[in-house]
Amino acid sequence: MIRYLSMAIAILLVGSFAKPAHADLILGGELFYTGGDVTVTLEGGEAAYHNFLSLYGDLGDAEDLLENHGDLGYSATITAAEMAALGYEAGDALMFGIGVFTGGSHDDPDGFTAIYLMGDGTDNPDLIMHAILDDGDAPDEYRVGFEDLYNGGDRDFNDTVFAFSDGVRGVPEPGTLLLLGMGLLGMSARRRMTAKA
Repeated sequence: MIRYLSMAIAILLVGSFAKPAHADLILGGELFYTGGDVTVTLEGGEAAYHNFLSLYGDLGDAEDLLENHGDLGYSATITAAEMAALGYEAGDALMFGIGVFTGGSHDDPDGFTAIYLMGDGTDNPDLIMHAILDDGDAPDEYRVGFEDLYNGGDRDFNDTVFAFSDGVRGVPEPGTLLLLGMGLLGMSARRRMTAKA
């Protein structure tokens, strides 16, 4: 039994840190800080509105990074010192989100519509998930597509797309790891019951 329990724990631990060879799209996926600098690159998007990607900190502070109507391939780096100033430590979930401006300008407060964050949607004004996470092109890169309309719009998640690398990791789909771990625990329990009989 201890052997199966040890195997289950090992699989769960290894799986939680390893990036799968190819992950499915994860609606509401999150990125976690691993330490050091974080690089963000604008990959494109089809939004008519102006969307600005920011990293939000513990105290409501934000580090504005990129605008969706900027040059494709343009990158911004958040230094380790800036990450610390926002209250992030290794292992923390990163609160990236887009500010949506329907008035056409980041400087026009009347045009501001909403902020939509990555994650399960509980911090979004419509309580809907507005980001989808996928593998990027490089081994340690993740691509995030955002939906910028209230109530999810057309849910194509291509309104603004960014690639994140250096200092981040995505999380494998937890259901798969949980299912595998539970199966091993079940095998262990069955073996234990068979041994008692």
